[in-house]
Amino acid sequence: MERQLTSRSVGVGNPVATKAGGPVAARAGGSPPPTRAGASPASANAGGGAPATRVGGAPGDGVVPSARVSGGVAVKASSEQEVRKRQVLARNSAFGSLAADVLTEVVRKSSLVRFARRRALYEAEEQAQAVYVIAAGRTRVVLRGPEERMLTLAYRGPGELVGESCFGDSGLHHDTALAHEQVEAVKIPYRLVAKLLETHASFGVRILAIANARRRVAEGRVEAMLSRTVESRVVAFLLDAAENYGIPESRGTLVGVKFTHQEIASYVGSTRETVTLTLGDLKRRKMLLFDHRRIVLTDPDSLKNITL
Repeated sequence: MERQLTSRSVGVGNPVATKAGGPVAARAGGSPPPTRAGASPASANAGGGAPATRVGGAPGDGVVPSARVSGGVAVKASSEQEVRKRQVLARNSAFGSLAADVLTEVVRKSSLVRFARRRALYEAEEQAQAVYVIAAGRTRVVLRGPEERMLTLAYRGPGELVGESCFGDSGLHHDTALAHEQVEAVKIPYRLVAKLLETHASFGVRILAIANARRRVAEGRVEAMLSRTVESRVVAFLLDAAENYGIPESRGTLVGVKFTHQEIASYVGSTRETVTLTLGDLKRRKMLLFDHRRIVLTDPDSLKNITL
């Protein structure tokens, strides 16, 4: 169930950018991250689909824009929302390639929504109603297995397209997207994007390029899972996380995002227990240390040697 936010919660500036590349975040332009040698492939929400918070929408969708007073002048929230949506879409390689008038139409018919942590943007096997471009936060794209097991396919960040797997004969989502943290996204109707694919060849080519690049990354991770050790895959994950979220400091490089052992296991295709043992061994060898559930890479050169 969606509810409206006031304009105070709608930022007009650019969302916080995520560094390009790596398994934990893809490039802001919409292209997927490169796979480091040794990287490998990675509970349903009670009640099914996630309640998103609508921030603004297309005319006639039942959402009444709120207003705030700035300098004694009432500013309609919808104008801020239009700017925000345009900024987010322009960061994506596919939507950013559209002509100005076409992009304006997409902005008008799209909406800003928010998802709480662990809520689903969509579930696998659902009929697609929309695709999303992430404005802020990160989503985790997963495949669900038996006994509530999940394989993490990717983490998507600001500027990235989520839900493209629905474009095909069935129009069904083939994976599940979960909010890894609070996520704000531009929600674009499925039918609108399908029409763009039919009528704008350059847009279709860019969507195809995104899908093909992501497929190559997935194939590389499957190959790594078959040929690399768990230690190598865990180290590759940590190195890419440091590349994307690393904060240089006196001890080394602090990975600025918290990942649980289970989340790492779901990405590298292992178990939580094995990942815990692997991280403990790397700590004993003084290659990393822990700081309030975050990881500091203290000897990146030795870690890189493990992935060779």
